[in-house]
Amino acid sequence: MADLHKLEPSIRARILRAVETKLLKDPFQYSRKLAGKSGPGRWRFRVGDYRIRFDMEGRMLLFYRVRHRREVYE
Repeated sequence: MADLHKLEPSIRARILRAVETKLLKDPFQYSRKLAGKSGPGRWRFRVGDYRIRFDMEGRMLLFYRVRHRREVYE
């Protein structure tokens, strides 16, 4: 995820920790499917003010975007 490298190290660590401890263990519990969304990034995972867009293919998660919420909802 190229977006991840643009973030401050403390924010990056927080996001990676949340992905490892929550999303990878149970993606259906901790994420939401985006209504009416087609194409890549149909699922959303929230970490504080940041949103991660991803897809699920079987047991594999494909990450597309990491953005601050103000950038996502513009």
